Amino acid sequence: MAKYELVSLGAQNSNSRDHHLVDKLCKALDITPSAAQKYLQEGNVLKENLSLSLARGLSEVFTEYGLRVAIREVATPQTRPIDHQEQATNNAHKPSPKLKADFVKLLNGDFPRSSVSREYRFGLICTVLVTMITPLIYLAMLLGLITFSIFYFSVLVNNIGDMSGGLFSKLLLIVPYFIVSVLFLFLLKPLFARYQEPKRYRLQAKRAPALFNLVYVMCDKLSVPRPAEICLDTEVNASAGGLDGLLSLRRGQLRLTIGLPLLTGMNMRQLSGILAHEFGHFAQSQAMQTRYIVHTVNTWFQSRAYEPDEWDIRLEKWAEQEHMPLMMNIAIFAAQTSIGLTRFIFSALFKLNFRLTQYMSRAMEFDADSYESRFVGSEQFEKTAIELRKLALASQKIADINKLAWNDNKLLINIPLAIANLAKQTSAEQLSKIEQQINRGESTPWDSHPTDLDRIKFVTRRNDKGIFSCELPADQLITEIDTLCESVSAFFYTIQGIKKPSNHMVNNDQLIENEQHKQQTAEHLKAFFGDIYSGRFFHLSTLVDNKPNDLADCIKQIDSQHALIKAQEDKYFKQLDTLRLSSLVKVYYEANLNVDPKDFDLAANSRIDITNLISQSTASIKQMQNELKHFDKLLHHRVFLSRSFMPHQQATRLDSLLSALQGMVKLEPIINNLERYHFILETLLNVEEEWQSKIQSRLFEQTKRCALEVNHLSKEAKNILLANPKYPNLAEFIESWSGGTLDYSPSTPVSQYLFIAEQSINATKYQYYWLCAELSKLCIEAQPQNHRPLVATSSSDSLVMS
Repeated sequence: MAKYELVSLGAQNSNSRDHHLVDKLCKALDITPSAAQKYLQEGNVLKENLSLSLARGLSEVFTEYGLRVAIREVATPQTRPIDHQEQATNNAHKPSPKLKADFVKLLNGDFPRSSVSREYRFGLICTVLVTMITPLIYLAMLLGLITFSIFYFSVLVNNIGDMSGGLFSKLLLIVPYFIVSVLFLFLLKPLFARYQEPKRYRLQAKRAPALFNLVYVMCDKLSVPRPAEICLDTEVNASAGGLDGLLSLRRGQLRLTIGLPLLTGMNMRQLSGILAHEFGHFAQSQAMQTRYIVHTVNTWFQSRAYEPDEWDIRLEKWAEQEHMPLMMNIAIFAAQTSIGLTRFIFSALFKLNFRLTQYMSRAMEFDADSYESRFVGSEQFEKTAIELRKLALASQKIADINKLAWNDNKLLINIPLAIANLAKQTSAEQLSKIEQQINRGESTPWDSHPTDLDRIKFVTRRNDKGIFSCELPADQLITEIDTLCESVSAFFYTIQGIKKPSNHMVNNDQLIENEQHKQQTAEHLKAFFGDIYSGRFFHLSTLVDNKPNDLADCIKQIDSQHALIKAQEDKYFKQLDTLRLSSLVKVYYEANLNVDPKDFDLAANSRIDITNLISQSTASIKQMQNELKHFDKLLHHRVFLSRSFMPHQQATRLDSLLSALQGMVKLEPIINNLERYHFILETLLNVEEEWQSKIQSRLFEQTKRCALEVNHLSKEAKNILLANPKYPNLAEFIESWSGGTLDYSPSTPVSQYLFIAEQSINATKYQYYWLCAELSKLCIEAQPQNHRPLVATSSSDSLVMS
């Protein structure tokens, strides 16, 4: 498939210094003035890798903003990243290093040595001491519980009597005994917990001898232990750790994990710099052992504070049983309250320990950065940091593409290569944003890692020359890298729970071409709806009363109401925002928190005003929905008239789409409610610490509302049929995103309900978007050529739903 790019021919008024035009571009495209100025430079490539239809659409957009642009056809990208091929051609006279001797020859001089500062060692000692505070508190709680048990059951019980006494005596005997037993088991469980090791893809030396030789030469040169094994994954990252806990760290049995996108998307100098950073961690034997202890302690307390426990579930089931004796109900409630209080204490201990131990993590990163700087040079460090960010951005986009493709039973066959190819297409504008993000960062005492800016400043001050400068493509370190990447991709899908992933894996180009087809479908949606498509659910149930004469007349009537409907939709969504904010403020008031509604841009002064505002917003939303129904009828009439031009097969498909869209209208109030509850719940989870104790009951209430509304959505979505063999109804499609519905339970983390609610909303809107897009495509392709589509007045860098 041919690819096209948009090239700037300068400003239409030939004034490349037109400040008004620069401001216009900045506001419309959300870019900096310097980036906008580049758009005015003749010959600058604005957009790359476009289909012809998309290039034409974007050309019209840029023309509206005062630019002259040209569409230029470019060569279709090959499977391997073009930059790698060009670099390999330019370095054809340089043989690719394979043997240890080859890599030794590439090293220029000895590796500069440096000693660890006394401050660094002192920091490690302090970190260990601080880390031990929280386990001591934990042991004190256990000893306190044991002491109380001995005292209570050996001294006080003798003065209470036996079970033949009154109700009060029975309560004093049963309830403390039950609470102590449950709490003791609850507190002891972490001592015997066993955490399942994640599955890893272990690389055999015979599959990548050159990579192993590079690693071994580097380890010998840096005087660090060689890794006992090298593992691969699809992450844009590398990491170092022990093979099996603290004992393996003490023995020097280490594991190196390399993300394959580093091999497919970097050169050897960049990759070896990252490896040198990880080998710097190998050299930090004491620090790695300290970090392991810190991580173990933090994980320990986090599990007790947040993860659901068998006792939570067991007590909840007992509490739900009918005909439970009163004394047992009281004992169960007391035990649940005690566990809740214990979780609160563990939560505070976890946060305290986590915050107090971040110094060590930052110090370790700086020390490891010095290894990278000494091996590849200080000037290379910033280039590698930028390349990492490019790959990370590409990785996010590829993950989104893969997630969308999975809805069609398809998966990328080669994730690392897809990431590398996309990173090579990073535009100048995106690169500028990456550089701005790097320069904007600033570390805080609670960060586990320094910011890129702080790390670059640290390395720049060192001014190391480096001893390794080979810039051949890193993928030359593995002979059959495509096959290996495909194997690791399949392994990644397997650990994600996908059975037989090879049945779904398709060629990268084929899948991306399918996504481009979706993009063209999205262009049809924009052509059909213009900028009135806002995600609002259209009421396409009845035809308009005053019927248009024909399709052209119908389109004319729609055009005439375009600006009015856009303004009404803006007001509609503004009222939804007002309802969310006022509902949040009401929750704050109910929790007796001192808030000012004006801080939320609400026209209210008191609790009564907020209640009235909620009523007014609810009424306004219903009124606007009724007002918009007339326009929706007109849209439905256009669909009805377009259907008359369709052959039978397309008309049948249109009827199926229309039926699904008509059914989804019933979901509009559910989605609105769910978005409101999700917004409130997410806000409550992130309130300041001094408010957290006051909003706990409100947090549980909003969590329960989210759970109930998700279940309501799932129930209604089962009635909406989809022409998709994988997902016959909307409910199954939603569950594929969210993981399924979940009844409310106090023992389930709030974050899980938040995730399910968010994914349910996103899945519903995603399905609605593509149903509308396919309906638009059918209508536009069927209507006569002389009937023009709606003209969009807004623009966007991307025409595909994000």
